[in-house]
Amino acid sequence: MKYAAITDIFHLDLIGDKSYLLALAHLCRHEKYVDFYKNRPKDSYLILDNSLIELGSAVSLDFIYKTADTVSANEIVLPDSFLNTEETISLVEKSLPYIDKRYKVQAVSQGDTFEDWQRCWDHFSAISEIDCISIPKNTYLLGGRNKCMDYALANNKNNKEIHLLGLWRSNDEILSYTEEQKLRIRGIDTVFSFHCTIDSLKLSEVVDRPSSKIDLEKNNKIEIDLYRFNENIFRGTVA
Repeated sequence: MKYAAITDIFHLDLIGDKSYLLALAHLCRHEKYVDFYKNRPKDSYLILDNSLIELGSAVSLDFIYKTADTVSANEIVLPDSFLNTEETISLVEKSLPYIDKRYKVQAVSQGDTFEDWQRCWDHFSAISEIDCISIPKNTYLLGGRNKCMDYALANNKNNKEIHLLGLWRSNDEILSYTEEQKLRIRGIDTVFSFHCTIDSLKLSEVVDRPSSKIDLEKNNKIEIDLYRFNENIFRGTVA
């Protein structure tokens, strides 16, 4: 399982491994943010996210594609709706006629019950234009993301790639995965290590998500050594 680290726009230089990256569409209005991702190593893989969690609603498909062109993304995340199966399916279906084949396509499986989430997964897994289906961190609220991941791995007859969007509560989720599960999941992105560092927390001691709200457009004060400590722990857990 690969890992895409997320920091605020002032600490992008702390992202050591640039082979697998995720950029947030709404932050691409900042020149330094665009420059960082556009000038990444040629063999790195960049996902452009629709910023649903950060903005409360996803940016438009038109904005996603214009931004993807600006940062030379490899993959885009189609618009989705938080915990809403019907609206997410509708947003994806409306996007399909406008798919730009220069980019791989990721759809987010959403639902406010496990059954609705399953239905969303099954719907997307049958769509040929979709390359990757992501399981968002909010599935923790449906009885745990592990439950959704088990279903996805057992019901993936079209071999869609699987990405984990974010981390809800703590590193314990990743520790609970088997080696086989980690091999079958393409990757995960999260700001968790950076968020813990802002709150002066050691990742090894965190049992619940940081209580503060993070602002990725702010120059957050952090202890660099603590961030590196947290990153080493998380990368070791994911590997």
